[in-house]
Amino acid sequence: MTNRRQFIQSGLVFSTLPLTEFAAVKMAVAAPAGPELTLENFVADRRYAESMAAASKLGAQGVPVVEISGDLTDLWINNYSRKWKRSPMTLAGLTGQDALFVLETLAPDFGMRVVHKQVLDAPSSPTVLSTSDGKPQVFSWIIAPKNSAYAAI
Repeated sequence: MTNRRQFIQSGLVFSTLPLTEFAAVKMAVAAPAGPELTLENFVADRRYAESMAAASKLGAQGVPVVEISGDLTDLWINNYSRKWKRSPMTLAGLTGQDALFVLETLAPDFGMRVVHKQVLDAPSSPTVLSTSDGKPQVFSWIIAPKNSAYAAI
């Protein structure tokens, strides 16, 4: 698994990417010093090119990547529902609002919280959950244990 230091260092790779992709990792750079926090998964949403590009870069750095297509049902049933019952975990992602809403709603029941959430415009993505101006939205986010060193948003 990738520890917090390795995750932050992997952000250097993103400095050469477009701003929307870089923002997916920028969220980890501001983390305060404290106990090491293991990033257990990066959730990539196949509907968004930005998300898949970030997943590719993070995967190459050794970060475990899980892919979804907006629907979290399989991921929840076959993975997170079991893991979260055993202990809280830290995960990050670049997904649509729909996927993030599900995870941030479930997280508090398992001792976790959203510690970073930033909306990104995704002009190269298909129109999915568009805003009033017609642009789809992608969110970069981190969910971590409630007692982690990360500051709440």
